[in-house]
Amino acid sequence: MDKIELPVPHVTSCCFGGDDLDLMLITSAQENLSPADIEKYPQSGDVFLVKMAVGGFESHRTGF
Repeated sequence: MDKIELPVPHVTSCCFGGDDLDLMLITSAQENLSPADIEKYPQSGDVFLVKMAVGGFESHRTGF
């Protein structure tokens, strides 16, 4: 287990991506931040890509 540090206070979601599913795509939010917080965390609302030492796996699709 590892921890990924990001320069934002609100992480919203993450998933694996890339050809080998070894990239972690992490989204963040800017919602409900004060102007001072937005200035302190200017990357809020961005999407981050992190190269991982392990990969994810494809999920099964369903046909509902």
